[in-house]
Amino acid sequence: ISPAFSWRGVPFETKSFVLIMDDPDAPQSTFVHWVVYNIPADTRSLQENIPIGAELPDGSIQGINNFADQGYGGPCLSQGQRHEYRFTLYAVDKTIILSPYSATKNAVLASIEGHILEQTRITVFFEN
Repeated sequence: ISPAFSWRGVPFETKSFVLIMDDPDAPQSTFVHWVVYNIPADTRSLQENIPIGAELPDGSIQGINNFADQGYGGPCLSQGQRHEYRFTLYAVDKTIILSPYSATKNAVLASIEGHILEQTRITVFFEN
């Protein structure tokens, strides 16, 4: 299930937020576990266990992760492995016009290029 997530200290010009969770320790390349965009500017948290699917009740949109799903996909490590997981939150000055069915991490990042007001990151480690 997706973890609860909260933040504060939002730039005045913020129109929406983007949250991306990825794993840079994945064997082939950075593995994307979660892409959420168009999180409303007045939002300061995401609840635990957000349902899988494109559009959330508040208008936020979940893009495509590397499991080819829309929504959160958790760690899937073999016994004895330890990976780094990064949750990066972007405050942006726009609403993203992008289909959730093509909203990969790279597509979302390209659409906010030049529109990031501020960003922050939490890094956690998970070991199986």
